[in-house]
Amino acid sequence: MTDAFHAWTAIETAKKIKDRVVSPVEVMASLLDRAALLDPAYASLQALDVETAMNAARRAEARLTSGAPVGPLHGVPVSVKDLLATADLPTRRGSRLVPEGTRLPDAPGVRLLRRSGALVFAKTTTSEFGHKATTDSLVSAPTRNPWDRSRTAGGSSGGAGAAVALGLGPLAVATDGGGSIRIPASFCGVLGVKPTSGTVPTFPPSRLGVLGHIGVLSRDVRDAALALSLLAGRHEAGSDAGWEPEPLTRAERRRVRVGLYRTVDGTSVDPDVERVLGEFVRDMRSIGLQVSEAPIDLPDAGPVWDALFMSAMAEEFATFDERAADVSSSLLDTIRAWRQAPPGAGEEAETRRAVLRHTVAGLFSHFDVLVGPTLPVTAFPIGQQAPVRADGLRDDLTSWWRNTQLWNLTGMPAVSLPGGFDRRGLPVGIQITARSGQDHLVLRVCRTLEAEGRTALAASPQAALRGRLAEVGRPGRGDRATA
Repeated sequence: MTDAFHAWTAIETAKKIKDRVVSPVEVMASLLDRAALLDPAYASLQALDVETAMNAARRAEARLTSGAPVGPLHGVPVSVKDLLATADLPTRRGSRLVPEGTRLPDAPGVRLLRRSGALVFAKTTTSEFGHKATTDSLVSAPTRNPWDRSRTAGGSSGGAGAAVALGLGPLAVATDGGGSIRIPASFCGVLGVKPTSGTVPTFPPSRLGVLGHIGVLSRDVRDAALALSLLAGRHEAGSDAGWEPEPLTRAERRRVRVGLYRTVDGTSVDPDVERVLGEFVRDMRSIGLQVSEAPIDLPDAGPVWDALFMSAMAEEFATFDERAADVSSSLLDTIRAWRQAPPGAGEEAETRRAVLRHTVAGLFSHFDVLVGPTLPVTAFPIGQQAPVRADGLRDDLTSWWRNTQLWNLTGMPAVSLPGGFDRRGLPVGIQITARSGQDHLVLRVCRTLEAEGRTALAASPQAALRGRLAEVGRPGRGDRATA
């Protein structure tokens, strides 16, 4: 075995498995060893069953040996957020309200990934029902940032972001109702993709309605594009599905109009984030992309998102009073706040959302893609629910992630791409968006930047991880336990 497995992309892993350079059993065993060493310090995985994972790897190896056809991700370990249903691993949704060991039929996206040959080996940690942008709950320890364990990994898909950054699988499937994929991607220094609304099938339907999306986190643009194609059911249609995002040609770059903004509501951006954004934009221009300022000023968007999100949470917990002790205090506060809202507030917010969607769509008559900070801050200390910005602004539970919420309100595709680091060495995410249905354009822009070496995708928190590995040593296979 080799420690190199964890650094391979999903596509690279699948090719090496298909070419019999390495077996699915070797890859899975190495991954489980790595998880046993690292995850206790980071709490990225909510559920992992060693025997189930190894049995799946053995079946994948047997299929190869038999000469049967294999899918594009055959033998590749993939994790799934604990909000998505899986048949062979428990789905608790980060909540004491859900009994331990609850198993449900695979979600449609999970089923499609399994058909591609992917091995779902673990569930990643989430906040309770994904209600906030940090990852802690009454059923798990806080998920810690791989670049600095004293800081949050973000949320609500913090487990997914941390797992990918830690090398615990090349792909993580997660949900995003207001930034839950892109926030951890930004804080953990990985790629996070929220596709156009409705791209990935969901069942049961999300309580969040149009706000809810399913996407992926990865360390490679091509991996994310392939995974999204599979999750959407497109790649099974044939080899001409056009999933691979080729870099833009020089001529195409000159024709792509890029709009630059800082925040969607006019609030501040920390100086380190502003610096990284400036460097990123200079890099975009240096490879031929045309960038100009975009006039975005939508202070109404945040309150609209708050109203729709609180309405959905209140509906989910219509009878929570009987078990209030089993519900996170921050979620209780959200539900109680909504109960004070005037009648018809949800309907009014939906009307305002429709207006916002048309307003934002109008921006794309002038621009092909928009670029700005994923977040105005970098990862803040564990235990805080919101940051204190460099200018002293104190955010509440939802106000610091307005840049990501807007794209759930509009249903448009959005990607968080690691653009650089702040003065503490913490990742800074850059968000790239386009009009609905233009997911491939966004991924092609990202792939162009990746191919030109203008992202921080290749960086990894090796110094922090080496310290952890030295601290715990390397156990033998018998020391690995089921989480």
